[in-house]
Amino acid sequence: MLHVQHRTGDRHKKPYITRWKLDGRAFARAFRTKVEADRVRSALLVAVQSGEIFDEVTGEPMSWQPLPEQPDQVQAHVWARRWLAEQWSEWAPRTRVSQVEAITRLVPLLVAPTAPAPPKTLRAHLTSSLRPDGPGIDDDAEAWLAQWCLQLGQLSRPVLAEADRRLGLDVDGNALGPATAGRYRKVSKACIRRAVELGVLDVDPWPPPPRGRSKRKATRIRRAVAIRSLPDPATMARII
Repeated sequence: MLHVQHRTGDRHKKPYITRWKLDGRAFARAFRTKVEADRVRSALLVAVQSGEIFDEVTGEPMSWQPLPEQPDQVQAHVWARRWLAEQWSEWAPRTRVSQVEAITRLVPLLVAPTAPAPPKTLRAHLTSSLRPDGPGIDDDAEAWLAQWCLQLGQLSRPVLAEADRRLGLDVDGNALGPATAGRYRKVSKACIRRAVELGVLDVDPWPPPPRGRSKRKATRIRRAVAIRSLPDPATMARII
């Protein structure tokens, strides 16, 4: 059982309660807003679907315990799940699909260079398991990620520069459209930079975009402005 309850009345300073059970024992946490309560509910679902071990005393996943001395040792796919769960309740359904799609593209790029070919089920597994409300875990794909996915502290600028490049390509190595590639990169950067905001990483490891890409974008904008500034053909005919 896992649900959010709303208490009414002015005496309740934290009216939203997330309730769940562990081995028949009930646990609850109170929050000031529904967004906070939904966020914890989503994170609990992720922990259950990921097969995490729960603390019998607190009823919470062991990963929620105080961070270790080196929190940057969290693997990239585990961090991606936590980031999505943190934001999930604030996104509209279409945004959720878009964010999961981008992170599904990112995670397979953040693996050791010696990693063997991933299981054929990896993409379907990520599409499902990255969602806090996903249906389940594929054991082979999850084992491959656990063995080969890099830790946050291993995400160097060269590693992320290569990931940034490949996010602009489809599975056959062909260039994606600018809008699609830009969306994948924007979401992926936000996921990694959240680790910087929370102090898990000391510095942002994601490199800035190549200068050529920025110039091309600026050129497209200037051309669009120039086209919009031209008078329509009927006006030009009157002027002539």
